[in-house]
Amino acid sequence: MLAPIRGQLAEDSGCFPTHRCSTPTESRRTPRSRGPWEDLARISAPRTSRCHPGCFSPELQDQPDVNFHRLPAAAQQAMASPRGHAERAWALREDLDPLDRSGAASAPPILAEVEVPQRPDTPAFVRLPPELKEALKVLGRPHAPWPAELCREVRRKAAERPGAEEASLLQKLQQCVLQATETTFKRGCYQVEDSDRPGYRTVSMKDVLAPSTQVHWSKTRCLEVRDVGKAVVPPLLIADLSCLDVVARLRSWGLSRKIVVVTELLEFDQTGCARFGVASQRPHCMALRSDFRRFQRQAELQQKRQKSTMQRTLCDWKMPQVFVAKDVTCIRGPQGDGYPFLLRPFQCDVLGMALWTDRPRLRNERDEKGELITVYSDADDAKAYELRLEMCALAALEEGTDVDSSEQPVLVLPVIGLGGNSFHPQDSVVLALKSFRRRFTQYFHSVYVCCGDRGPNYALSDFIESAVNRSVYMMAHNDTLAAKALPWHWDQREIQLSIAAARLEKIGHHMRQGPTYVVSIEEDRRTSERKQLVEKHHSANFGSLRAYYQRKQIEAAQEIIKAQRRQGDWPADLTHVKLGGLRDNLELSPEFANMDLRKRRASELLNKSLSKVQDELDDPRPPRSDLSTLQDMMVSVRTSAKTRGFCGWLSKADNVARHMGCGQLLLEAKRRSRQTSLSLEAVVASNDVFMAD
Repeated sequence: MLAPIRGQLAEDSGCFPTHRCSTPTESRRTPRSRGPWEDLARISAPRTSRCHPGCFSPELQDQPDVNFHRLPAAAQQAMASPRGHAERAWALREDLDPLDRSGAASAPPILAEVEVPQRPDTPAFVRLPPELKEALKVLGRPHAPWPAELCREVRRKAAERPGAEEASLLQKLQQCVLQATETTFKRGCYQVEDSDRPGYRTVSMKDVLAPSTQVHWSKTRCLEVRDVGKAVVPPLLIADLSCLDVVARLRSWGLSRKIVVVTELLEFDQTGCARFGVASQRPHCMALRSDFRRFQRQAELQQKRQKSTMQRTLCDWKMPQVFVAKDVTCIRGPQGDGYPFLLRPFQCDVLGMALWTDRPRLRNERDEKGELITVYSDADDAKAYELRLEMCALAALEEGTDVDSSEQPVLVLPVIGLGGNSFHPQDSVVLALKSFRRRFTQYFHSVYVCCGDRGPNYALSDFIESAVNRSVYMMAHNDTLAAKALPWHWDQREIQLSIAAARLEKIGHHMRQGPTYVVSIEEDRRTSERKQLVEKHHSANFGSLRAYYQRKQIEAAQEIIKAQRRQGDWPADLTHVKLGGLRDNLELSPEFANMDLRKRRASELLNKSLSKVQDELDDPRPPRSDLSTLQDMMVSVRTSAKTRGFCGWLSKADNVARHMGCGQLLLEAKRRSRQTSLSLEAVVASNDVFMAD
């Protein structure tokens, strides 16, 4: 007697009783109703916890023991207008059969054109406050101007709700951003707030996008990569930013040179085509902020003409290929600003590549220091990873390696193989980046490794920075190593993008002053007294790489130093290294070219330039020999690396650099130290004293 009453209450309340399914196939069928569909659709659902015995409210539908179900979600959504809760006129027509699919293309849409079709709400999304759900509705209108401030506020609220609610909210937010980007490209324009006047300014796509999709595939090619020997190559700039954020900073500074951004494709469908989504690429913002999708489709068409697929070509283990998309346009701003549409979009080249697998076989081993590290189980996997980094560099160097420094490109790399569903070993990735820096960084203007794809990753960036750029930081404590540094721009603005900006700026402050010069002091065999010294000034080839014969010269000079140390009557250091200096005054003037140190010390020009030490220069005691003066100098400056040099330059009040011998330089420094209570190092490092040799 109870069953008919429950069934009648279910019909009156708009619920459908379900019968037990005897087979799995039958369980997937849609439950049948007992009355007309139009009559049940007009009945409003009760707001109580139970509308009748055995039925649950929508708040409890996620429990597994529910015996009655409400109307399907599509049917419920069809009854409500997206702008309100009034019934639609077409839904009240009696001659309209909802089960008739004829003319479906011309049927009225269930959703309005300003709404995004959302996936079924998860329990975590249901628990979100109503104001966040309303904010997502506003963000889900792709035809309206994009509210960047609201997007940023929603991200801030999501950070306050960690766990499943944050993940669900960010997933919905990324769907809204992606839908707004795709709708903008289909519509052909977007609106941006005008800073000059109130209102919006319309930006047309035909004015900012590239007129054609230029995509070309690159195979492994032979390119001359010279061995740098013991030279110190430029550093890798490790940044906690996204790849497109780095490009936006460089373009905002007026950098017009070529910029190549490497994009790793992560997911492919059954036909071998690359999927286009937020989780299908690294960096993930490439799908949200740029028009890379149309270039990706062009690359797929090119592979279809070759009777191949992108997955087969990119993921080949031994002979992979990469493709380069020219002039990809970024139309949206960074994630921290709420993905605003840009009034002045920027362009860059995008290089697409993929790894052969996401989960390679791993093993543990001990490194040189005895620490436990994780590497590839197969050595060929490590070679395959290095091969892909090499192909990215060779594809970016289209013009070759022998180009002017003003035409060198910028390479922006994500952390390939780490993060998301990729589980490559961190230690092997760092070893591959060290090898990459050793071989290719001198051919680029700058090379960035971005670890902030979905936000700052301090643990990963610190791990890579401490291992990759170790030799660069040793230059601050080793002058001989700094003399072997290859030329680099040391731009302060670009250094600030690195997580180690303070350490790099300390080194860059000295390197920006000028090239590194090495001064050798050798014995003059033409005289019989063996007391006269000859200065030989030679540059370390500023602007080019060190060749093999130059390294041999350095080794020969070291052998001379060792031989002279054994005699005991020669200075301990015969090779003096100097960082920076006045480039225009590095060579001796003609009037001093054929003079030894004793004659220079007595010259009229030197007496005029050293007015502050006139009393010391007029000392009646006989001058000492050049060799003894040099020995005393080396004894005096052993505690200070900055005063090592053969001679110096004293900048006077008229900003004219005057030549000054090593003995007078130390004498002047000691004199100031006694009067001002400053150390010898502080005096020599002051702005008016420049070490020339």
